[in-house]
Amino acid sequence: MPLGQIAKIDMESKIRQNPVAKILPASLLALLFAVALVTVFVQADSYAISTDEVRIDSFGQSVLAWYQTLGKDDSFMHYTGHRLEHGAFFDVIVALAQQTFGQQWHTRAVVNGLAGVVGVLAIALCGFELGGWWAAFLAALGLWLYPRFFGAIFNNPKDIPFASATALVLWAVLLLVRRWGCEGRYLIKNAVLVGFLIGFAISLRIVAIFWYPVLLLLLVCWWICYGRGALKDKTVVDHLLKQAIAVFLILAVSLITIIALWPYIALDPLHNFYDSFIINSKYPFRYAILFAGHWYPKARVPRSYVPAWLVIGSPPAVIFLALIGGLVTYLKLIERRVIQIQILVIGLTLLFPLATLIVLRPTLYDGTRQFLFLAVPLILLAVYGFIFFLHYLVRKKKKLIAAGLILVVLVAQLQVIKDMNDLHPYEYIYLSPLIGGVPAASGQYEMDYWGTCSEPAIQWLAHNYRKYTTRRSPTIETSFNAQQLAHYLLGVFKINHKHPDFYIFNTRFDHKHQFPSYKIIHTEGVQGYTACVIKAKPPSAK
Repeated sequence: MPLGQIAKIDMESKIRQNPVAKILPASLLALLFAVALVTVFVQADSYAISTDEVRIDSFGQSVLAWYQTLGKDDSFMHYTGHRLEHGAFFDVIVALAQQTFGQQWHTRAVVNGLAGVVGVLAIALCGFELGGWWAAFLAALGLWLYPRFFGAIFNNPKDIPFASATALVLWAVLLLVRRWGCEGRYLIKNAVLVGFLIGFAISLRIVAIFWYPVLLLLLVCWWICYGRGALKDKTVVDHLLKQAIAVFLILAVSLITIIALWPYIALDPLHNFYDSFIINSKYPFRYAILFAGHWYPKARVPRSYVPAWLVIGSPPAVIFLALIGGLVTYLKLIERRVIQIQILVIGLTLLFPLATLIVLRPTLYDGTRQFLFLAVPLILLAVYGFIFFLHYLVRKKKKLIAAGLILVVLVAQLQVIKDMNDLHPYEYIYLSPLIGGVPAASGQYEMDYWGTCSEPAIQWLAHNYRKYTTRRSPTIETSFNAQQLAHYLLGVFKINHKHPDFYIFNTRFDHKHQFPSYKIIHTEGVQGYTACVIKAKPPSAK
């Protein structure tokens, strides 16, 4: 049975679903979105400012000025630290919201959180294309309860918007392959949508160029499955023309979108795009990275880094069910020589970037952060595995085992919720219980790479500094970006780099040897992991 027929049968089965079977998952999905939106506005101030946010906030304002002055204000071109080689459009969205609503950091956290909710909506749309309302709800729930996604939605201005954009592109591609046999106007609309969303994703992070070879691979798969039929029906020219139109529209629209949404590229498209690609593929990160108990200089991590982090950074149920989904797909392909087109798209979205990262070994650091977008196809593959296995058990009249599977998955998700609650507000450092969670992994893997322990540390010091100094305005030094800490200084503390009263540092890098005569008075962390340390000047030195 060819791929197109499988996709058609799958969609027809959705239409014939019992209306009651639609109402329950649709209602649960609506409830999940309501909870997500409320959470964003209620919890926006519960998460500290990250190191990236302070570095790009003013940059976003300067890029917005370029748009507002129609290119006359090009001050953004003077920023250093490879800001230019990173897509800036989300920063522009945040800057515009800040201009409109004020409240600089609160507004940034809310907009970032809403970007995460968009990702939940987008993966629900992908889930619906994959298997109807239940798949939509389970996919959305899986992403919302993915700790390293949820824990970063308020203060990760790069990887959360990009993961959401990945889900949107994946949805558009799923629409394109489902409607491939429809009228020409559907082809044009869907190709334009795919092109726009790919361009939008690249304007966030250039790594989204992986969509071009993924689409090319889909085209190759089409010819493998349909080539003989096209030759027999003498429709090769028609198919080539149709595909050429789709390819042209996707490329043209995506390139126009990149130029429109990424000013640095707009100023010199060929040179600056190439420059951005080279910088991001071999990013000059100068620090050593801790992975599996070993330090790797300048982030030259082993090829096992990405697959290992996907396993230990994901809830065990996601990995287990994704393996089932992959196994089911493989067995179908070997035994029946068929594969559902939706799962083919999802599989390529996961496997091609994963294989590329393993083979090319680009600069990688911060755990799963730089490939967090792979959680989207991973969760969808897990949903596919769960639904297929459940249907298989019901079809074989093993309803008791099916009920047991549902119970096990439910208990596993409840455990994830408990782990997230215990880690709050450090959910993004979640590590799988397969390796003992955060307590066992402390000192073996990167943890609080954002330095978000800065907020509780400075708040503790604000309430307790009088025990260690008589100064009304004590001085501090910190390993954090000074701007990151400035928001929490509360008008009490002053920065002093040479002889501070207090020294606050995070434990990610080797800062503990600074001010060796100072005494440790407080630590911040979670589950036995120390993220921040506060030292005080000894009395004899005051």
